[in-house]
Amino acid sequence: MSGHSHWATIKRKKESVDQQKGKAFARANKDILFAIKEGGNIVDPSINAYLRTAIEKAKEVNLPKENIQRILDKSLHKESLSEAIYEGIGPGRSAFLIHVATDNTNRALGEVRLVFNKAQSKLGEKGAVSYLFNKSGVLTTGNTVDENTAFLLADAVHANDIEKGEISHEIIVPYETTSEALRKAEEMKISVAVSIEYRPINPLTLTQSDYERACRILENLEELDDVQNVFVNFTFHE
Repeated sequence: MSGHSHWATIKRKKESVDQQKGKAFARANKDILFAIKEGGNIVDPSINAYLRTAIEKAKEVNLPKENIQRILDKSLHKESLSEAIYEGIGPGRSAFLIHVATDNTNRALGEVRLVFNKAQSKLGEKGAVSYLFNKSGVLTTGNTVDENTAFLLADAVHANDIEKGEISHEIIVPYETTSEALRKAEEMKISVAVSIEYRPINPLTLTQSDYERACRILENLEELDDVQNVFVNFTFHE
């Protein structure tokens, strides 16, 4: 009996790992498709920095090379997904922007709405919370770029802000100038990855109770297959 139980436990763990891997692969697939779109439908990663970043992230989750090539080939035949941004209002008036990529917008909307309904929160209309965020381009330097070089690049691209991480710097620019900032980085021969993010203008401080409830909403949203990214405006002050 104990042997059977042990095998069942191993099987469940393997199924869980396989499910996580499948979700990571699916998200990487969608990231590549939207990177192609964001980069002007260019499928050459040496030219399209958005695509180059997406492919590097796909490799980090061990997406096979042949899968990546299949996605690139598929994009040439215009097989793509629909993209949408949903806006949610959570505990303590916390704000959520949910970026989805889906082949069925009705399903995606229904699943996102259900997460908020179960948490006694609500999905808002367009414009309900988006004004609380700035759509930004984020250039992330590699670990070989020193602090002085990162600040030189930030100055050259007229960055809104620069944030120092453990091994890299994030240079935040207005969304509209992201492509120009990428060209400047290439001119300066500085290696960067690029992403598009919605950053809160004034982060909201929540009580511990509201923060925990908001985090559960965030976790449940990130579990949905159609959800690519979730951006929030809240923090917790101890």
